[in-house]
Amino acid sequence: MSVGSFIRRKRKLLLVILMVLGIGGIAGGAYLVLNYNKDIEEGYEHLAEEEALADDYIAMLMQRKAAQQAQASTAAQPASTAASGEQQTPAATAEAPTSGDANVEVSAAPVETQAPAQEVPTAAPKPAQPAQPAQPAQPAQPAATVDTNYEDNLYRFSPEYAEGVIECVLEVPVAKIRRGVYTGAIEHDLDLWMVVAARDEYVLGQTHYCIYGHNSTKQDLSFNNLQPNCKLGDTFTLTNEDGAYEYTITNLFSENRTRVTKNYVDNFNIDKNLCYIITCGRNEHRYRDFVVEGTLTKFTPLEELVK
Repeated sequence: MSVGSFIRRKRKLLLVILMVLGIGGIAGGAYLVLNYNKDIEEGYEHLAEEEALADDYIAMLMQRKAAQQAQASTAAQPASTAASGEQQTPAATAEAPTSGDANVEVSAAPVETQAPAQEVPTAAPKPAQPAQPAQPAQPAQPAATVDTNYEDNLYRFSPEYAEGVIECVLEVPVAKIRRGVYTGAIEHDLDLWMVVAARDEYVLGQTHYCIYGHNSTKQDLSFNNLQPNCKLGDTFTLTNEDGAYEYTITNLFSENRTRVTKNYVDNFNIDKNLCYIITCGRNEHRYRDFVVEGTLTKFTPLEELVK
């Protein structure tokens, strides 16, 4: 039997098969599109949450520092008041003459005749009052002090889907990034909308700093805008409980991930004034890590930010 004859005989069967394949393809495409849009919608919801958490974190730092300053100012006031009160009282303007002074006449004052004292009737004794039962001791009220336990309050800045805590806030104005940088559980936290410190051992102001973030095809969800928007001379900021560290972008490059990890992430011989923002490269930087290098050019203590 020729192929043409087979097709003619099985035409209806083939049409049914083609229709099933077509409907399946349409359904599969619709499923992928709907899920893709759902992922984007969820991602933007998390992005809004991350930005709100960053704002809350900065507000908490400001409020706590302002409360500490107010408490220190109140404690200093009694000391200044006590210092100003340590002045001697003026001596009496004139001393009363004594009988031992040879040059001063002492005249005896006439003695007035006093009337005999009248007896005051004695009041009747009051009956003894029954003893009152002892009142239970009241528990001491805790003093209203500012909570300076920083670590205990940080966890509320960790959303439900994260296990780490915000260590600082990253702001890159030219890339429209304002995100908390998490630490503590990188494997869990590094999701499409998360930004994390590459190592828990980093300490702002004491070591160099490296930050990881994805470069997803879902626009604006993480570090998508770094590569196309950042230029040499632009600035970014990291803010923590000490203050704001402002960095100027001094280098933009891409390297193999193994080299980036060895030369920058795990290399603690790097100057503490350097910070690296690391993400996946795209286009000409594909299959490599794209790195934004910043050099610390300004530090503003949190006390000055509160003012």
